[in-house]
Amino acid sequence: MQAQKSETDLVLVPEVTTPKVEEPREAVLRRLRKKLVEIWQLGCRNLWEHLPTKAKEHLAKLPVIWNGFLINWRESSGFRLHWYADGLAFLLGVIFLVPWNAWFWLFAACTLKAMAEAFNTSHEKHADYEWPRKKYGSELVQNSKWAKDIKDSASYGVGMTVIFSLFVWAAIFTPEFWELLS
Repeated sequence: MQAQKSETDLVLVPEVTTPKVEEPREAVLRRLRKKLVEIWQLGCRNLWEHLPTKAKEHLAKLPVIWNGFLINWRESSGFRLHWYADGLAFLLGVIFLVPWNAWFWLFAACTLKAMAEAFNTSHEKHADYEWPRKKYGSELVQNSKWAKDIKDSASYGVGMTVIFSLFVWAAIFTPEFWELLS
């Protein structure tokens, strides 16, 4: 209530307010999402305009890179296995609070394995395309010695990066587990 002055005395007059109409939660969230998308698009557009041409060319390759990741994820069980193992290693790194230089080595091992698996998958696909396998009895057999050599060499690269990762993990986590047990 507000006090209003008249000529003679103070009279209390009730304040007139309109009742607030509550918007449904979904409508509020929809408006908020729309506004956030507008802000994001405006920011990206402004950022894109100020980037140098070479940077734009590199950023334009991101969908191709993502597609390469998805191909390897779908077609290579080894690729998925290595990503899960690296995820476990990073989780252990968070749990044990490993120092920054250990994070560098974990990341290096993870990156090398992912690259080796990607090259292995691409070499295997190329070898299968150039020299298709033949079915002998109930199993598929590689028809060409060249294709077998290409696939074996690519697998060797993956194997070496796995051994490197095991050494990195042992160097980082053995002292942590030893300290936990003692």
